[in-house]
Amino acid sequence: NVRGNPWVNNYRDAEPMHSLTPRIGISYPITDRGVIHFSYGHFSQIPTFEHLYDNSEFEVWPGSLTSTMGNAELKPQRTVIYEIGLQQQLSEDIGVDVTGFYKDIRYLLGMEIVTTYTQDMYAYYINRDYGNVMGITLALEKRRSNNISASIDYTYQIAEGNASDPMSAFYNAKSNKVSEIQVVPLNWDQTHTLNFNVTLFQPGSWGLSLIGRLGSGLPYTPKIENVGATFENSERKPVQYTFDLKIN
Repeated sequence: NVRGNPWVNNYRDAEPMHSLTPRIGISYPITDRGVIHFSYGHFSQIPTFEHLYDNSEFEVWPGSLTSTMGNAELKPQRTVIYEIGLQQQLSEDIGVDVTGFYKDIRYLLGMEIVTTYTQDMYAYYINRDYGNVMGITLALEKRRSNNISASIDYTYQIAEGNASDPMSAFYNAKSNKVSEIQVVPLNWDQTHTLNFNVTLFQPGSWGLSLIGRLGSGLPYTPKIENVGATFENSERKPVQYTFDLKIN
C-alpha cells in the first residue's frame, strides 16, 4: 500500500481474516461413581502457506488447464465439535467411559476453475468443501492392581464430505470428469478402530507390556490407467494392525 493506493503493480492488499473459537465443557456427577460430561467447541486451522501463496506472481500458462494459484484471503478451516458421554466406576479399579461425538466441518479447501477472456484456464484455492464426522467411543480402563493394568477403547465413526483432496476439482477438470454431487467417505474415514494396552509386572523382577492397534481399511478410489473408475473413495484398503511387545 503506497501513499494510500491499495493497488500497486496491479495487486491489492489482502483482507485480514478473523476467527472466534469459543469452547465450553460441563461435567455433572449423577452418583458417587458416575459422571455425565458434555462439551461444545469451535476449532479453526489456518491454511498452509502453500495454499495461500502458491504461484504468487499469478502467472497463467496459455492453453489447457495447467496453472494453479494460491489465495491469500482463504478463511480458516472450521470444525464445530459436540460431545456427550458418561464416565462410570464399575469397581474399585475398573472404570468405563462412553462418549458420542459429532463434528461439523466447514470451509475445507477446494478449487475454482476460471476461464480468462483469452480462453486460457487456471484454478485457484477457495473455501468450498465441507464434511461431517459422527461416532461413538467406548473405553474401559483397569488401574494397576494385582500386578496388572490394562486399557481398551473402541471407536465407531463415519466421516463423509464432498471431497478429501483440495485439488479434486482441478484434477476432474483436467480429465473432463464431472465433480462429485454426493457426499463420499473422506480419506481419513476409518469406520472401526480398536486400541488396547496390557501391562503385567512383578515388582523388582520382571515386566511385560503389549500395545495393540487395529483399524478397518481406509477408503481409496480405484483407477484404471490413472483414471478414476468409480466415484471417489468407493473401495476400502485392507485392515491395518500393529502390535508392540516389550519385555524387561
